[in-house]
Amino acid sequence: MAGHSKGLLLFLSLLLVLGRETQSINIPPEYKMDEEMPQLPRITKQSPQTYVLFPNDDVKLECEATGHPTPQFRWTRDGRFYDPWQDPRAVVSNGTGTVVTSNNNTGLLVRDYRGRYRCYASNQFGTAISSEINLIAEGTPKWPKETIKPYEVEEGKSVVLPCDLPASQASSYIFWMTSTLRKLKAHPRMSQGLNGNLYITNVREEDSLEDYTCYARFSSYIIQKEPIALRVRASNSIKNRRPRLLVPKGSSSVRLALRAQILSLECIPEGIPTPSVRWVRLDSSLPLNRVSMENHNRTLHIDQVEEADDGEYECIATNREGSVKHSFSVSVEAAPYFVNAPPRQKVFGPGESARLDCEVDGKPKPEVRWKVNGILLNDTEPDSSRQVLGESLILTDLQIGDVYQCEARNEHGTLLANIGVLVLELKPQILRGGGETYEVMEKQTAYLHCLAFGSPSADILWVKEEMESVLQDVRYFVYTNGTLRIRELRKEDGGDFTCTASNHLGDTNISTTLHVRDQTKIIKRPTDKEVRSSHHALFSCLAIFDPHLNHSMAWEVNQTNIRSLTDTDNRYVIHERELKIKNVSVSDEGVYTCVAQTPLDVVRASARLIVVDIPNPPFDLELSDHEERRVRLTWTPGNDNNSPILHFVIEFEATILQPDRWHRLERVSGEQTTAELPLSPYITYRFRVLAVNAQGASLASLPSETFTTQPAAPEKNPDGVRGEGTEPNNVVISWKVLDELDWNGPELRYRVSWKQELADKDWKSLTVISPPLVLNNTPTFTPYKIRVQAVNQEGAAPEPRTEIGYSGEDEPLVAPDSVETRFINSTSVRVSWLPVSPESVQGHLRGYTIYCQGKNLSDLHKVEVGGNDTQGSVSGLRPFTPYRLRVRAFNGKAQGPASPPLNLTTLEGAPSRPVSLTLESPNETVIIASWGPPQNPNGVLTGYVLQYQQMNDSYSYIGPLNEMNVSDPKALRLTVRDLEPRSHYRFSLTAQTSAGRSQPVIETFYTRSDSTYIGKGDSLSAQGWFIGLISAVVLILLILLIVCFIKRSKGGKYSVKDKEETHADSEAKPIKDENFGEYRSLESDHEQEEKVFEGSQPSLEVQIKPLGSDDSLADYGGSVDVQFNEDGSFIGQYSGKREEREATANGSSGGASPTNPPLALTLQ
Repeated sequence: MAGHSKGLLLFLSLLLVLGRETQSINIPPEYKMDEEMPQLPRITKQSPQTYVLFPNDDVKLECEATGHPTPQFRWTRDGRFYDPWQDPRAVVSNGTGTVVTSNNNTGLLVRDYRGRYRCYASNQFGTAISSEINLIAEGTPKWPKETIKPYEVEEGKSVVLPCDLPASQASSYIFWMTSTLRKLKAHPRMSQGLNGNLYITNVREEDSLEDYTCYARFSSYIIQKEPIALRVRASNSIKNRRPRLLVPKGSSSVRLALRAQILSLECIPEGIPTPSVRWVRLDSSLPLNRVSMENHNRTLHIDQVEEADDGEYECIATNREGSVKHSFSVSVEAAPYFVNAPPRQKVFGPGESARLDCEVDGKPKPEVRWKVNGILLNDTEPDSSRQVLGESLILTDLQIGDVYQCEARNEHGTLLANIGVLVLELKPQILRGGGETYEVMEKQTAYLHCLAFGSPSADILWVKEEMESVLQDVRYFVYTNGTLRIRELRKEDGGDFTCTASNHLGDTNISTTLHVRDQTKIIKRPTDKEVRSSHHALFSCLAIFDPHLNHSMAWEVNQTNIRSLTDTDNRYVIHERELKIKNVSVSDEGVYTCVAQTPLDVVRASARLIVVDIPNPPFDLELSDHEERRVRLTWTPGNDNNSPILHFVIEFEATILQPDRWHRLERVSGEQTTAELPLSPYITYRFRVLAVNAQGASLASLPSETFTTQPAAPEKNPDGVRGEGTEPNNVVISWKVLDELDWNGPELRYRVSWKQELADKDWKSLTVISPPLVLNNTPTFTPYKIRVQAVNQEGAAPEPRTEIGYSGEDEPLVAPDSVETRFINSTSVRVSWLPVSPESVQGHLRGYTIYCQGKNLSDLHKVEVGGNDTQGSVSGLRPFTPYRLRVRAFNGKAQGPASPPLNLTTLEGAPSRPVSLTLESPNETVIIASWGPPQNPNGVLTGYVLQYQQMNDSYSYIGPLNEMNVSDPKALRLTVRDLEPRSHYRFSLTAQTSAGRSQPVIETFYTRSDSTYIGKGDSLSAQGWFIGLISAVVLILLILLIVCFIKRSKGGKYSVKDKEETHADSEAKPIKDENFGEYRSLESDHEQEEKVFEGSQPSLEVQIKPLGSDDSLADYGGSVDVQFNEDGSFIGQYSGKREEREATANGSSGGASPTNPPLALTLQ
């Protein structure tokens, strides 16, 4: 019971020690030592743990170490002290423990030095030891002298030439050569195994040699085996054979691999043809990053073997005759290795505790032993401050330094580590943080550094400006290294801070300043964009910064700064807060980020750019399911460029009939990638496909292969069959030719059939190549039945539809009868008539034309009414004006004769307003108003009405409206009395007929004596001197005009228009009634009225603008007797239009020419 209590007490004490273990001290290089720091011994160089020597080799045991003070060296051999200084043949290097014993052919027996050596390096703080060095002495390796019988092999067989390397623990490199020192290169038929043997899969005659020699190269020797002769017997019957493994034997084997070493597996097959080899791992995949193949895949190497490489591997040798396999069961074990390598040295303060860990692993599990200064702990005096706990060594109440050794061992090897424990006392020093100024963003975390070092470890105290401890705020925390952390910074956290480091040897302090800055914020973030290819994309971003900080803004695309990209086309435009990308393409898609940056923070806001475009063209077109009139087309869609494909358009090309012309055939939905296509006969097809999305249609795909259909009879007849005559005695039969794609076969023709609808019983027909077909000597305007049928070498199209055509039209024979009129108003008249008989039309009745002619040639109105209408309206006439009216029927060829003329005079209308109003004031209460009559009375004037009303100085009405009627239409003057002196008045004058009043002429007047007043001030047009001047000028112009007329009547050069205006046309007298011959009497009847009109219009327009259609004589002007020709236009051919007449009047008449035809008047 007492033993159990003692064990429990020990366990609890160890837990207590572990709980308060002190971290090792790492003396920073910045710490300023008062004197050179002591250093424990450390082994830096030693001989390999396995050291093989041959008889002529020197013996060299290496051992080097560092430390302060300088360490002293000693050796042990097989566990006992070994003093090389006592060996006269041994030399110890100065400053090291390296021992060199030279051979120098002195007969030194290397085997006398065999054993296990260890080096010790010591100073006053401890002892470090080397790993154990196993020195092995061997004789010089050699092959025995022997006579090797030649190998005789039949051509095609396999052979193995043995190497049989002598046994040795030294590593060697094996290779084969010939006596000419030509090294044999490996190839699929010839391979060198891991054991050094040479394997030939199937020998050939050229493999015959007398000197195949195996060589082995050691560190200082090269040895060779006796040459081997290989003689190949020729064979006349070399047969193929399936593979067989020469190495290894059997179907499976077991291999042991060591961790961190190289695993090599080999499979060398024989057979004809020469087999190939491949490797697989059966329970997993091969570690490709550590696998390499050699010897034409005959050898598999796995570098740096791991525990995970434990498993099943298989090689497969194959030729055309078969295959053979071999599986390897690989188990991985390990020599001892460190899971975590222990530190070389740890520094502690006096009285502190330490834990030294020896974390090793291996397979089998290694045994761990602890030593101190090279002596097993179990062999030292019992010490309660040292306790082994598992793989760890616990040290308590440290006072002096020592070097401890952790040694792990299993069947595969030994592992050693020296761990120095140094105990020091050092006064605190602050190594970093003094006088620094920190700038940190609000709401972030600040770290104020106070990196202090001392032994024992220094205590750290942080205070703020008022010497208050900062730890009163939970947001403040001090790390063991002295750094002060402040979370969730506020503005009030800024200020001056002091850090103090202290231990029992003394203290020291520093001061530092903290500034809390405003965070950078992006207040306007870029937004996602969807942009059409080749258009521009625009991102914008706005940020605010702390005014105390330098700042910048940048743009990134897919986390790469845009300014670092190659932009030869200058497509990226960065202007202040905006990024513009010109002519975007699909490659510009990605995430664009606005970066707002200060030295203290970086804020990002991102948006995605999606570029939409027309789809990429479909590809991989394939035709299948070929039938006579149908085929299936399949394709692969291209990229939709971020806009879903809505549908596909299939087009075809008739490569022979219409090359390079593509026709639309089908449209299918965007989900389809195949379509069954209808075909026509006698066409060699090629197809292509276009994809369509919301952005438009893609480019066309590459064309498919061709597909040709067989010929057949036409399936349709031509459209647009018509029969029309161009002359009264012919019929022109025309139609739209069939497209080549509708021919369905070679030699397409048209079979035209016809007969008179009423007279013929039998059809006549004629086969032609193309339209038209003209039938001559036909009766005028006679109906014909017409058919046009397509035919080719394979047959005829279905029975065509019968169309009705007509022979040519002729002029209508009669004029409309019973023409009557009814006035609508003063400018419009309704005309009606009886229709002409169908027989008299001699064609299709197209309609009727109403002609309404005034007294001037320019005053012609023509109205057409269609089809069977028997009434129409003529508008735009002048009020109270005489007109002559006729009606004519017309067909597709010409106008018929005119109806008898009907004379009419339009109704009266309201006159135009008076041309002027003049106001004169002989005294302050009287005004004399005078005026000019209307330019267009539009009827019989019945008088005038003068209205006036008084106004104030602001021109507002203040008196009653007064009205005075003038019943005499010839009166042009009126006196108004009893007006208020020196007052404003508004006067309004209108002319009137029985149809109503004109628009008023309005003037204002201010009453005063001896004044003439118009409007709101004096007007030149109302001044007497001005009126007199204008009258004189008008009189002179009239005299000049009269002189000109007289000269022209005496034979001077004149235009036809001037001639007809001044003289009666004697040639017009015989004109018959139907050609308006009586129109001159209408002019005579109204001659007096015309003079009245001329008297009221002293200023005449010399250029008359055309009012009617192209059939009017507006271009010729003047008033002459005229006749209608058969289309209703006037007869009278003049020598050119107005411009040409003027040219003639000013120069020679010249000869007849197309531009100056002779004067002629055509009569019917």
